[in-house]
Amino acid sequence: MSLRRIALTGIAVVFGGAAVFAATPLGRDLIFHTLPIAWTGEADRLAAALQIGPGAVVADIGAGNGALIVELSRVAGPEGRALATERRPGQRQRVADRAAAAGVSVTVLEAGERTTSLPDGCCDAIVMRMVLHHIADAAAFARDLRRSVRPGGRVGIIDFAPGALPHLASDHGVSPDQVVAQFTAAGFELAIRDDDWGGRSFLVVFRAR
Repeated sequence: MSLRRIALTGIAVVFGGAAVFAATPLGRDLIFHTLPIAWTGEADRLAAALQIGPGAVVADIGAGNGALIVELSRVAGPEGRALATERRPGQRQRVADRAAAAGVSVTVLEAGERTTSLPDGCCDAIVMRMVLHHIADAAAFARDLRRSVRPGGRVGIIDFAPGALPHLASDHGVSPDQVVAQFTAAGFELAIRDDDWGGRSFLVVFRAR
């Protein structure tokens, strides 16, 4: 067998093994938590669930490094508007820098500890990815989210239930049942619930009544 054929066979084995591993639960978890959001398709799935399209106004509460809001901004297009909130100045600058490098416009605001920091009725869609479990009074925050989203607008919560991630404490997280109860009490109705969104996380989408 030639060296070229041996090399090609080795490459095929490696990629085949990688594909098999990626299809396992552990492989799917690693892909969800380690690959950039722009590569995983999560932003497109979320945009579809939140009905984000050209011209939409979308916000990311606790935007982290800005990767998600940059992708959602692409979906909303130049005729839409994207907003992001973060508490630390350095993190807000990081989001702004990522948006500038991507060539999209994102308005970055200082996050509130108990409020969204967004204007009343500003958004067609709001997302919180792995953030709600950090909120001390999630029920009050849900009420403020209702203030910030337009009637008929959508809020998407991506988070994980206590005990779902083995490397974290068993009481770290928030149950989807608890999220549904808090948000329906705040003036939302349940639109979508996906308990297997990816990486042992769930997605719950609410529509503002």
